[in-house]
Amino acid sequence: MDNDEQEQAIADTAEEVQSVAASDEPVAPKIPATRIIASKRFSGKYNRDLLTALLTEDSYTISEAEKILDDFMGVE
Repeated sequence: MDNDEQEQAIADTAEEVQSVAASDEPVAPKIPATRIIASKRFSGKYNRDLLTALLTEDSYTISEAEKILDDFMGVE
């Protein structure tokens, strides 16, 4: 690869990185399911056994957990 090809490859890579960085949305943190189940936010609204049965993965974002519960309860 000559110098011009290397410079073009670097420029192309830089453009890809910039486009990915510009389109990245903030990522919500994943919380262990055990903490979600024990939280006042969820255990005050749902039975803990139900939460344990529905939240079977190791961790979820709050919105993922809410969606699972809303889908189960038929909330739109």
